[in-house]
Amino acid sequence: MWYDAGWSKSAGEIWYAESPDGVIWTRDSSPAVSGHYRTHVHKEGSTYYMFTANIAQKKYDLYTSSDGRVFSLNTPGVLTSGATWDEYIENMSVFVERGTWYMLYDGKSDVFAIGLATAPAAAGPWTKWSGNPVMKLEGGSVTGPSEVKKLGNFYYVWLQRAATGALPTDIYRYRSSDLKHWTASPATITFPRCGADEGAGTSIGQVADPTIVEEGGRTYLYYSASADGRQPSGVLHIKLAIADMTIGQVVKTDEGAKQSSVHTERSVLYDPDGKVLALGHEVMGEIALSDGLGTVNLLRYAAFRKKDSYVCTFGNNTATRPVAYTRVSGSRFTLKGTEGDVISFHCWGE
Repeated sequence: MWYDAGWSKSAGEIWYAESPDGVIWTRDSSPAVSGHYRTHVHKEGSTYYMFTANIAQKKYDLYTSSDGRVFSLNTPGVLTSGATWDEYIENMSVFVERGTWYMLYDGKSDVFAIGLATAPAAAGPWTKWSGNPVMKLEGGSVTGPSEVKKLGNFYYVWLQRAATGALPTDIYRYRSSDLKHWTASPATITFPRCGADEGAGTSIGQVADPTIVEEGGRTYLYYSASADGRQPSGVLHIKLAIADMTIGQVVKTDEGAKQSSVHTERSVLYDPDGKVLALGHEVMGEIALSDGLGTVNLLRYAAFRKKDSYVCTFGNNTATRPVAYTRVSGSRFTLKGTEGDVISFHCWGE
C-alpha cells in the first residue's frame, strides 16, 4: 500500500506499507517520496510507476521503482493543470488497456470534477480529452477516483461525492462503457459515513479516497475517513470494509444504497472472537443480520462500550442502548431481534 502521510500539503509525504493479510499493516521507516501528497501506483511488467501531485497542485510527477519501495524521479510534470475547471489537480488513478495508458484525474476551480487523459506510455505525452470533465456534479464535487475495474462491457470506479461544495462526502460507484460518459450506478450512496470518526450526520465529515482490491473471493475496500474534512483541523485515517464476494458480485448489488430496520433487545455485545466486548473497546466489521423475516448479509457496524451501555453505529444512525450479537462464523454475526427500538441502517453488499 502507498498512502499520503500528513494532512498539511506543505509536509506531504508518500509512504509504503505491507501486510500479510490485508488487515494488519507495517510501514517502512522512511517515506518513499517527499514533497508530494496525492499518489497512485501502477505496476506494469516489473516496474512500479508512481504518479503523484506536487505541493502546488499544478502538476503530476512520475517516479519509478523496481521494488515498490525505493523510487526515483523519472519524468517531472507528465500532466499539468489547466486554466478552467482543472486549475488545480489532486487525486488520480491510472490503468493500461491494449497498450494505451488511461488516467482519471481530479480538477478543481471552485469545486472538484474528474477528467480523462490518455498516453502511449507512462511518461507521456499525456493528452486530455477535449470533452473534459467526464464526471461532474452541478454545485457539488466528484473526486478521488479509485483504480478503474473493467467487468464485461463496463468500466467501474468508486469515488467520493459532495452534494454541495466539497463537504461532506460519501462514496459512490460510477459506471461507463467508454470511459468518457459516466453515470452513478446506483444513483444513491453506495458507502455512507458511519460513526463519529467519519463525521456521520455532520456537514464536514468524510469517507473518501476509495481503493478496491479483490483477493481470495473477497473484496476489500480501503478508504480514508475524517470527522472533519476541513484542513488543517481534520484527523484523517485509513479504514477497511470487507465483502464476502468478488468485485463482479459487488457491482451487481446496490452496496449501501438500501435501508432497512430491525428491532433490538437488551443483551451483551460480543467481539469477533466470541468474547464480551471489554469496557472502552471498539469493534467494527460486517455482520449477517437476522430480523426474523430473513437475513441481510454484510451490515457495516461499529460499536463502542462505555460504562453499562454500548454505542452502536449502523450507516448514519446510532443507538445508545445495548444491542445483542451472537457469533455465527468468521466475521459474521446475527443480531437478535425482539419488539423494541428500531434501528435504521445501510448494508454494504446487499
